[in-house]
Amino acid sequence: MRTHALTFFSILACPAAAVAALTPLFDYPFPASYAGTENEPVIDQSTAHNDAQAIARFGELMLSLSEDVPAGAAAGTKSLDLAAVNGSIRTNATALLDRTRVAKAGGFTMDVWFKGVPAATTATSTQKIMDDTGTDFIGVRGADGDLDGKSREVAIRLGTTANTFYLDEDDGLLMDDWNHITYSFIVTDGTNSAQPTGDVNVVLNGVTRTFPGKTMGSNSSYLGFNRPASIGRHPTSTGGEHFLGLIYHPSQYLGTAREPSISVSRSADNLEITFDGVLQSSPDLSEWSDVTGAVSPHSVPLAERGFFRARR
Repeated sequence: MRTHALTFFSILACPAAAVAALTPLFDYPFPASYAGTENEPVIDQSTAHNDAQAIARFGELMLSLSEDVPAGAAAGTKSLDLAAVNGSIRTNATALLDRTRVAKAGGFTMDVWFKGVPAATTATSTQKIMDDTGTDFIGVRGADGDLDGKSREVAIRLGTTANTFYLDEDDGLLMDDWNHITYSFIVTDGTNSAQPTGDVNVVLNGVTRTFPGKTMGSNSSYLGFNRPASIGRHPTSTGGEHFLGLIYHPSQYLGTAREPSISVSRSADNLEITFDGVLQSSPDLSEWSDVTGAVSPHSVPLAERGFFRARR
């Protein structure tokens, strides 16, 4: 029996294109002119105009910037260097992820670049990269939350400790380089708008992990905290939750940018590719081209060799 090297997989749209369809809550690229002095405004570059403030800890230097930025970073922008200082950034608004607003928008999305993962330790405290109210966050820690033997990880939380998800080297985490993470909650049932149910979708350096069937914490509890979103640590904690690394271009949105889907079924003579977005093919994974005129479902003869993917 002949074996055919026909492989199917999907990729995300480029971040800029995906973000354009969302409703921004804030978007903070840091210009070279930013000084990080106490109470200096951090200007929101999105249409939300939700500015933030640099917040001190123990009266120390607030924040500093670094020339170390991800490849392809926008000209004239820098990263926040939180490795040696104890400041953070807090939005000027609260209740950004009001559960009713999330349900109506179909979910929410956090997007950020970061560099720096704590050394392996038995400590379970999480250094917060982005933290909304203290209940929904992206952080890193030197522990093994999923008990797979890898003790340096990203921690993602949706509302409660039970809804905490861990990603490590096996999931694409880079220990000593820039990481790009997009964390989305995609509403699948908004009947109870104060406590919607959905899927947590995490894309870490292009590797996607989905945790289905999760429910957000109740809206009354969330609003009861009355805290802002914070960059670099928990909105109120001055303890060990301060991130010790670099953060570039943190942003948050209502709504989600779903990745293109692709699946395959087999008939007697063909493979049927069902997809959304644009179908692309490649003979060797090095160069890709759109499949001219392809509409879903698209038939491919079993004898044809190649690789396929979907893009937006």
